[in-house]
Amino acid sequence: MAFSKNIINRVCFIISYPILYLLIGCSGHPIQHNLLPKKDSITKITAKQYPHHDEGDDGPTPSLSSIMKDELKSYKETIKFDTFVVLKSKDTMAVKLRYFCTYDNKIKLPSKYVKIYNLKTFQTHSFITTLKLKVNKNVVFNGLIKKNDFDSLLHIELKKYAVLMSPNISFENDMLNLQYSISIPLTDVGNGFTVTIDKNGNKKIVKD
Repeated sequence: MAFSKNIINRVCFIISYPILYLLIGCSGHPIQHNLLPKKDSITKITAKQYPHHDEGDDGPTPSLSSIMKDELKSYKETIKFDTFVVLKSKDTMAVKLRYFCTYDNKIKLPSKYVKIYNLKTFQTHSFITTLKLKVNKNVVFNGLIKKNDFDSLLHIELKKYAVLMSPNISFENDMLNLQYSISIPLTDVGNGFTVTIDKNGNKKIVKD
């Protein structure tokens, strides 16, 4: 009888152990299979902070570091524009434009423009636009647009230190309009201009 009782006790223990294991697992107390701590997988996102804030519609003023970052990034960016439109005269106009950095190292900004960045000088590059304009099947303009084209309209500081910024493109009265800002890099010093090219390829530049 003692032998039978022993067997019964062992069977009861074997059956009750997994049940006890399940009860503990369901009771809200985790069973630790690995004692090593797990890394937090949640990515913390921090809002970008700016040193100042404008009260106008433009929102927060960009930080100096973001302005510098955008300037350096612009050297590698090429803007391409390739489109085809039907003019009011029923003629067609095809535009192929490319705006890019020349990497010529020709512009050296003096301290008065870059001391806010803790720089004594800043060496930068010129930018140009290549433009091919076709009306119907005829090429009416095929050439470059450079800062030098605006020289007669620029004051001395812009002639020395400004660059041709990327254009805004529009069509009006059967003409192509390219709106440029010619500005000194890393500053808000500059002027706006519009280059107009009609369907005969005649180019005109006016100060905005």
